[in-house]
Amino acid sequence: MKPAFVVGILVAVTLLAVLPGKAAASPATPSGLVPGDIYVTDDSANAVFRIDPTTGTQTLVTSGGALGFPLGIAIGPDGNLWVASGNWVPTSTSEAAVVRVDPDTGTQTVVSTDDQFEFPSGIAFAPDGDLYVTDQGSAATGVTTADGSLFRVDPVSGAQALISHGDLLIDPVDLAFAPDGSLFVVDWGGGTDGAVIQVDVTTGDQTLVSSGGYFVNPTGLAIASDGSILVADQIVRSSTNDGKIIMVDPEDGTQTVAYSSDKLYDPSDLAFEDGTIVVADFNKRVVRIDVDSGTQTILSSGGAFKNPFAIVVVPPPGEGCPRTPGYWKNHPDAWPVDSLTIGGKVYTMAELMTLLKTPVRTDASLILAHQLIAAKLNLADGTDPASITGTLWDADALLADYAGRLPLRVPASGSAGQEMVGLAYTLDLYNNDVFTPGCVGTS
Repeated sequence: MKPAFVVGILVAVTLLAVLPGKAAASPATPSGLVPGDIYVTDDSANAVFRIDPTTGTQTLVTSGGALGFPLGIAIGPDGNLWVASGNWVPTSTSEAAVVRVDPDTGTQTVVSTDDQFEFPSGIAFAPDGDLYVTDQGSAATGVTTADGSLFRVDPVSGAQALISHGDLLIDPVDLAFAPDGSLFVVDWGGGTDGAVIQVDVTTGDQTLVSSGGYFVNPTGLAIASDGSILVADQIVRSSTNDGKIIMVDPEDGTQTVAYSSDKLYDPSDLAFEDGTIVVADFNKRVVRIDVDSGTQTILSSGGAFKNPFAIVVVPPPGEGCPRTPGYWKNHPDAWPVDSLTIGGKVYTMAELMTLLKTPVRTDASLILAHQLIAAKLNLADGTDPASITGTLWDADALLADYAGRLPLRVPASGSAGQEMVGLAYTLDLYNNDVFTPGCVGTS
């Protein structure tokens, strides 16, 4: 049985006849990411390493090239590694950039470079698949003026959109999204105690969550499923084991030392596993901490490590079933986020709901928007993005070509309209479980 959307399109326009195969095909993605594997950037080796979670064996994934000073790392919904790389070394020929790395081959692709970038350091994908980058600005070179920035980066074109700048952002090093889509940034403060800051990705408004206290040199953060914030603090780069992992209450900013000393010398970043935490430590090591007992063990050390900086763990694939636009339109209480970026423009939940309730008729932009909204809500709700990420990004890039906001009144019969309908058709198949046959739940 054809999905309802397909039936509607066949009635409205006769476009799908020119879109067989291509529209229904699932985009190819790299196969090298294994759930549980650990990836670490090393800013002195200019490299990315894969760490076996059982043996701690280090395997070089890629080095040099565009990685002038690799800092933040993220697992992309497309199955690639995404790295924020600065340019600390004056003799380096590389530029400040966001670099995509194929985990199978180590092939580097520069996605976004220069333009507004000064020293990109943190990188994270929002629950709906949008890409965000923190930039330390001139603070990376020791200047403590408030000129750090947060950017949204188009993963296809590399276009940089400034979301927030200055004020509390002195030296933003890392960022992470809470389960509800809230964005938190850890700021080193250029050596002035540091802070955790919440940034509204819609307005750019900054809210101080916590500062001072135990913070000395906070450089990494991760957010637990219950919303609690853990911060890696190097204290000082020394030969003594005085590093700390600090828990921050996102509501009142209260700081508690969760783990300290023992194997922790200069912890720079951390990531969650199942019941444990792995920590990248400048003392040429990766440390694993049992969440309940606090027991610390060295998972990997020495070898090719020089300065392990950022760390990420490959998550298991999402198991939930996608939902259709009709479901999301009729179940507002089930929305996992309260805003989405569509075509490079932020829409509130109320605006998105208005779009979903607007009849598409022959406006190709609405035909696409309905499916794109549903697909992004599905991703934020935990469905597996692997089969659809490329289509999502293509759809966003196509809508971003238009200066106005939706609806754009694009005739479905024109060439641009046909492209929108083709992308919408693929997204519709995803939203109707065609690409996720093993999902769990009711579609």
